[in-house]
Amino acid sequence: MSRVEYAFKELVSHLPIILPVIIISVVAFLLELVLLRFFPSPLTKAMVYLIEGIAFSLEAGMAFSGYMISPRLSDEISDVNSRLGSVIALGVVLGVFLLVFSFLPLSLLFDALSMSFLFLSYPFVYRSRLRGVGEALDWLSNSLQKDPLSFLVVYIASVLSFFPVVDILAIPYAVILSYVLYREV
Repeated sequence: MSRVEYAFKELVSHLPIILPVIIISVVAFLLELVLLRFFPSPLTKAMVYLIEGIAFSLEAGMAFSGYMISPRLSDEISDVNSRLGSVIALGVVLGVFLLVFSFLPLSLLFDALSMSFLFLSYPFVYRSRLRGVGEALDWLSNSLQKDPLSFLVVYIASVLSFFPVVDILAIPYAVILSYVLYREV
């Protein structure tokens, strides 16, 4: 069984991990909607990108905790809360990339690339906080040649995570596949 299939089976067997993704998506969407509607300015747009980055990071963190620890929401919250500094830092970095890439044509493809790195770095950050980001870069450069299909699937899931409703399954799937890659490659 390939890693892609195994990750899908794991997602199906751990389906309750999508609940925090739904909650965070709805809250972030409403917050962004209020900000853009009532405070339209370039600064607000920058804040929205930061909020999106932090929301994506929290969603990935909650999905990862739900997969690794327990699918119970209270366990996921306490686990992510213990790593909140790392999760927020990754979210801010992702938000900055989303902001910078918003000025480029085909920005969605670049956004998905930075989102893929977020997903692929979570197993390392989970183990060793922000020091894991450097390890993730080293591992990524070495292992990309071993299983390019799985990396392509993580990238496609990253693209899909920018679309409402589909993101509810794409984010947890990408996180699980990233962990399977981390464990096996």
